[in-house]
Amino acid sequence: MEDGDVRLGWATNSASLMLGTDAEGYGYGVDPLGRQNNALQVQSLLALLVIYLRRKYIQPAFTLCFILGLGSAKNHSNYGRFVNGGESYAMGMPAVVNDVIGCFLVLRKQAYGSDLEGNVFWSHNGQIVLSPSLQEIKIPSEQATRSAFFPSTSLKDARVAFNFGEVPFTYSPEELTEGRSDWLPPVMVPLQQVVHNVNAGWRINQFDVTSTTDLQVSEDGRMIQTKSTTGWHGFRANKGVFGSGKYYYEVEQVENSGMARFGWALQDGNLILGTDNMGYAFGVGPDGSQARKVFNGLSEPYGTPFRVGDVIGCFLDLDNGILQWSINGNAFPEAYRIDQSFITHKKSVFFPAGSLYNTTISVNYGDRPFKFEPSREWYYLFAAADEDVCDSKLWPADINVAPRTPANTERVESDVQRQGVTITVNTLDRKQNHSVSPEAEASPSNSSVDKDEDTVVQKASETGFATPLVPMTSYSESVHVEETRGEPVIQVDYYINEEGQQVKRIIQRHKTTVTTVRNASTERRETQLIPVWTLEERKCMHAPYLCADTVSTLGIIVQLV
Repeated sequence: MEDGDVRLGWATNSASLMLGTDAEGYGYGVDPLGRQNNALQVQSLLALLVIYLRRKYIQPAFTLCFILGLGSAKNHSNYGRFVNGGESYAMGMPAVVNDVIGCFLVLRKQAYGSDLEGNVFWSHNGQIVLSPSLQEIKIPSEQATRSAFFPSTSLKDARVAFNFGEVPFTYSPEELTEGRSDWLPPVMVPLQQVVHNVNAGWRINQFDVTSTTDLQVSEDGRMIQTKSTTGWHGFRANKGVFGSGKYYYEVEQVENSGMARFGWALQDGNLILGTDNMGYAFGVGPDGSQARKVFNGLSEPYGTPFRVGDVIGCFLDLDNGILQWSINGNAFPEAYRIDQSFITHKKSVFFPAGSLYNTTISVNYGDRPFKFEPSREWYYLFAAADEDVCDSKLWPADINVAPRTPANTERVESDVQRQGVTITVNTLDRKQNHSVSPEAEASPSNSSVDKDEDTVVQKASETGFATPLVPMTSYSESVHVEETRGEPVIQVDYYINEEGQQVKRIIQRHKTTVTTVRNASTERRETQLIPVWTLEERKCMHAPYLCADTVSTLGIIVQLV
């Protein structure tokens, strides 16, 4: 593992990417002086905010913890630093490989008034970090009240690995805080108390596909599958690059059926990749021929055929105007050369893109380790400089704004999930992808699927991915169920588990139910995880801060590896 600099802690969504260089970020680690322009901020997509409680003036209810592992932290001094607002203070000790750093965030309601207050602190190898010049590091009340806080890190020439509580912490937060038992790992935070990072990162753009009915994109934007078994379909990513730089990403066909080709397309290019002069592709040609490069409708021999499990590397060299591909790390020669006048045109933004026929693929734009690392001259798309990246015009600016549905108006409660079935598939089967067994359809509340060597069937509650079931409570003056209509709906999506397996989740939903609630003050935890608000909370909905009855206490643990 290479030496490097690391600083970690908490930041709001509007904070500088150089942790601690403004008032919105709180970092512990290496002083950024002289190095902040080279540090790389990796801000977790997990946001932790807002515990809505039913009582006023309650003391901190619980705290949140996670672990972050760092590959290295090169020593530049004999002490650690706390960094906030561009100022640096001596605190703790330098972090080195295998050190374990705990990051804690506490948000609590003020003793008098409706706003919040809070503080942050850290631990280092099982000891709370103290500072001779700083006592409690407080978060301003206005910031604590209006902001979501994200686990964050800035690093230079180093590697980090986060543990948000998926596995036991190296040092128990309860022991670190003298028996306090209300610390909560991020993975245990209820979905109603989580907001998304407004910086969505690189992903498949579900709004830039040939058909939303014939293509399904996974929730994390890393996988896409055709629902139909006929015809070509295409997609683009939500971001593209332009100007200069050398970029690389990987894609893999994970289903043993169908055909696919991958590459790059301009924003206005045909999504059936390579059929016009604004898209460049490698893979299966439009006529089904293997090992083809396709551009402007012309399909030519290139490279070698690929099959399920092979990793296709897609290279874009804007400095020299060259496109090429690789399979399992073996690079093929130059496929296409682009004129510099075309590259510098204002509309020449190159988006990762692909076309598929009756299959499922996964993409890696660099936010996960590549299976076949390119040479150091190539940038991961995920790490492309902001000034060289352009968002898709089809990517909604407000996509990460959480919907808030008031309880005291008439509304439709549809797609209520029942207890789901999780199917882990090593070799994906087209029939499994689009159907549930007749036994499951006949008995939706007690699904039964035969096990074989390729399929493991579990109830969602038996897996680590299921949301803990919480009793649903309701308080209202009048509740009237109008009707139920329609048929149960089968939903299929995918994710990648901790072992790197492709996991398919099949969820059957109940018939649509129309519910009318009048003159009611209701608090519910619904199976569809839609926030429901009381009358008092509704008064606060349009304000950019928390309600008066809100308390949250958050914490983190970080490990250097």
